[in-house]
Amino acid sequence: MHKGSASFFYERIAPYLPLMPIASAQQINCVGESTKTFDFVDVPIGGDTSYVNCVLEAMRYVGRKSGLSFQEAQHLPMLAKMGMLKVVLNDLYATNQIPPSNELELVKLAVKETANSIGKQTDTEITVTPKQLSDTYRLVLAIKEKVSRYDDNVFPMPLFSETIDETIGFICDWSLFGRMRRDISVEKLAGKSRVPPIMRPIELTLVPDSVAHFAEVAKAMRHCLNLCVLLSNQRTLVRNSYTLRVCLIEHLFVRVIPLPLPITHPQRDVLCFWHAQPMRYETQADIMRLLNMLCRHFATAALSVKTTRSGDAVRMLVFSCMATICDAVMRKSAVDIPSFSSLHYAGTAKGPVRPFGFDLGMI
Repeated sequence: MHKGSASFFYERIAPYLPLMPIASAQQINCVGESTKTFDFVDVPIGGDTSYVNCVLEAMRYVGRKSGLSFQEAQHLPMLAKMGMLKVVLNDLYATNQIPPSNELELVKLAVKETANSIGKQTDTEITVTPKQLSDTYRLVLAIKEKVSRYDDNVFPMPLFSETIDETIGFICDWSLFGRMRRDISVEKLAGKSRVPPIMRPIELTLVPDSVAHFAEVAKAMRHCLNLCVLLSNQRTLVRNSYTLRVCLIEHLFVRVIPLPLPITHPQRDVLCFWHAQPMRYETQADIMRLLNMLCRHFATAALSVKTTRSGDAVRMLVFSCMATICDAVMRKSAVDIPSFSSLHYAGTAKGPVRPFGFDLGMI
C-alpha cells in the first residue's frame, strides 16, 4: 500500500485519528437525534457499477451538511428518482421497438422503489406537497400503462357477463367438461371407496418377563412365535416389523428363558432349570419344534435389518442361546416316553448303540 494513495489515507490515517472507524466517528454527530438514525448506508450487495447509489448518497449527505434533518435529507434522492422516472416515460413514448423483458423488469423495479421513497417521506416529517403526490401518481400510472402494452406477463382482468345464476345453458356443447355439469349427479363417477385393510392387534406383552417351569417356557415360546407370524403377515402395515421381531426373540432367549448350567457344575441336579425338574415327551417335542420355527424367524429378521456392531452381537448371542437350550432339551430324558434320540444324545441309552444312522426326528 503506497503511503500517498487514497487507500492509505482512508484505511490507516483517518481511522487512527479518532481511534475508531470512519463510520463510527460519523455517527457521533447524530446520537442526539435518534439512536436508529445512520448517516451512511451500506453498499448494495451487487455493487454500484453505475454509481447511481453514490450520486444519491452524495445528494442526501449534502442536505445533511446543510442543516436538514435525516427525514428532510431523504427528500433530495426522492426528487432525483422522480426525475429519472420522467426520463423513462419519455423514452417509452419515443421508442418504436418493443423493449426486452429484462429492461421492462428494471422499469417495474424503478417504479416500486420511487413509490416506496415517496411513501417514506409521509411517515413522520411530511416533506412532499399534495401536488407532488398527484404528479407522481399520474407518472406511475402512465408508466405502468405503457409497460403493460409490451409485457407478455400482464393479462387483462376477465369480464364476467353471467348473472348470479350458475347454470350455463350451452355447457353441454363443450367437450371434456362433463364433470362440471350441475344438472346431474356425478357422485357415481367417483367409484367405490377403498376397503381399509384388516389389522390384527399385536400384543407384545403376552411374552412374560420370567418363567418358572417347562410349561411356562413352551407357553412363552408359543406366544412369541404367534406374534412373529402376525408381524410377518402384517409387515406392510406395521412399521419396523423386522426390528420388532429381532427384539422380541432376543428378549425371550436372553432375558426370559434361563440358560442351563454346565454339565460339570457340582449343583447341577439342584440349581439347573433344565436338569432339576422332570419333562414330559410332548413338552420336549413342542419346545424343539418351537425352537426350530423361532430360529427361522430370527434368521430372516436379523438378516433383513441394517448391519451394525450391536446387531452382529445380538445375532451371535441369540443363536448361541438357542443352541444351548436345544442342547439342554435334547439331553433331557422324558419321564413318560423317552425318545431314543435323546437317550443316545445324552449317553444314557441301554445296550449297544449305533454310532451313526439314528433318526433325530423321532422326537
